[in-house]
Parts: sequence; C-alpha cells; structure tokens
Amino acid sequence: MENIAEYANTRIYYDTKQRLMKCERYCRVDEFIEDSDYRNQMKRMVEIVKEKLPLFILMDLREFFYPVNPEQQKWINEEIIPAILHTGVRKGAFVLPADMIVALSIEQIYDIENNTNLPVCMFSNYEHALKWLGIN
Repeated sequence: MENIAEYANTRIYYDTKQRLMKCERYCRVDEFIEDSDYRNQMKRMVEIVKEKLPLFILMDLREFFYPVNPEQQKWINEEIIPAILHTGVRKGAFVLPADMIVALSIEQIYDIENNTNLPVCMFSNYEHALKWLGIN
C-alpha cells in the first residue's frame, strides 16, 4: 500500500491492485480541530477519492478522538457522502476508536436513511473490517 497523501490529522494510502483507499485519521484527546479545518480535511479526502476512484474505502479512526458534532454530521451526510458515492465506491468500512462518545458521533452520520446506497459497516477490529471489505 502506497502513502499517497499526508495532511493535517490525515494519512491516505492506496492499493492500486485492490483499488482500496485507506484513510487514517488521528487527533489526540486534548487536541482541538476547528470546524473549518475539519471540513477542509474532508474536502481534500474527497478530491483524492475523485482522483484515485477506489472501489473500497477503509477509514481507520482508531486514533481519532474528535467527536463529530451534529452540524458536521449533517454536512458530511449532505456534501461528502454524495460526492464519494458519485465516484463509484462499492463499500466503506470504519474502524472506530475505543472512545464511546467519538464512536457514536461517527456512527450517527450513517444512521440516516439516505445512505443505503453505499454499504457501510462499523468495526472495532481492523482485521474484521478488511475481511468484510473482501481485502486480504
């Protein structure tokens, strides 16, 4: 897997053979991310998805201790997910952090009925996420 991008709170890898994009997000518990910075980080990720056109996306959030607020959840649901769906992604897997509040804030993004077009599954185990995606 090749490291193709690194920017604030984010590392992105891509496996051309499997058409898998792995996005590692990280944020310490004591670190604060401005809403505008968070949105810019997400927009940059979408641009990379549009460029690479992966079939599978793995969001590794085990080190991401940033609770996504309801306004950001709504924005992701309205702006980010449709942009990613438009690229032809087939499946998305999330490996959630151990922090229950942060994990719940991420899960709530995908509870809305409009997101049934993209099979998304949440995991606490990295290997289970890869297996569900069909990646070896």
